[in-house]
Formats: sequence, structure tokens, C-alpha cells
Amino acid sequence: MNQFICILILAFWSVAAGTTEAAPPAVTAQKVAKMADDHLKERGLVNSTYIVSITMEQSVLFGAAHYWFVKWDKPIPVEGTKKKEIGLKVTFDGKLVRLVD
Repeated sequence: MNQFICILILAFWSVAAGTTEAAPPAVTAQKVAKMADDHLKERGLVNSTYIVSITMEQSVLFGAAHYWFVKWDKPIPVEGTKKKEIGLKVTFDGKLVRLVD
């Protein structure tokens, strides 16, 4: 019975999530590409790293905002750690966040 209730809740959430329309981004994909390119230039990586994709994504949490995901061609080592930067997250209002794995 508990599984049935969980399935119903997930089905309802999926339908509700699919009907919610996001506001159009204040930052276009072209602007995001320029921001990402500038980010690489500032870090001296423009000749060794490049953008392979820019996609619009949505967080998996309830009512989470959409954002742009910029993916690099290869992971970039993060200074002073063993972690690697895989790309950028750019919110629809233009805030840039490095995505580290």
C-alpha cells in the first residue's frame, strides 16, 4: 500500500512539474557563451579548454529554478585541491558558479 501511495505522489509531482512554465531567461544562450569564454580568458585557459555544450537545465528539487549549464571539453584541475571543474552554472539572472566534481 505504501508503494502505491509513493507512486501516486511521484506521478502527480511529475505531471505538476511538467505543467509549470519557467520565466524566460534574462540571460540568453549567446550571453552565456560570452560569459563562459571570458571566464576561460581570465583564467588563461582559452587555448587549452573549450565549450562543448550549453544547455538549459532545471534542478531536481520542488520548484527549483532553471539555469544554463556550460560544459568544458575536459575537466580543469581546481587550484590547491584534487577536484576538477567540469563547467559552469549560470543562473537566469546572470550569476556564474563553477561546477566542481
